[in-house]
Amino acid sequence: SALLFPSGYAANMSVAMSLCCLHPGQDDCLLPIHVFSDRLNHASIIDGIKYAKAKTSRGREHLFLHVYKHNDMEDLKRKLEEIPEKASLKIVISESV
Repeated sequence: SALLFPSGYAANMSVAMSLCCLHPGQDDCLLPIHVFSDRLNHASIIDGIKYAKAKTSRGREHLFLHVYKHNDMEDLKRKLEEIPEKASLKIVISESV
């Protein structure tokens, strides 16, 4: 099996959107999802996160985007620690060349 995307933009957007979407029937679908994104992530990643929010709305806020300073692990750590451990799912999205 394989997935074929017409461009890197489409691949990045699709992967980011998939990581941020939980569908009814999945074990953790009622937990809020907190996505932590590097400030300089490519627009395709940011678009995937934004589209996930639009497509997964279940009548309440459940997908939150937190942007941390570029390559600043201390800033990311502070933001991660602000969210209770067991109250949500946390996803960190970063990229490199």
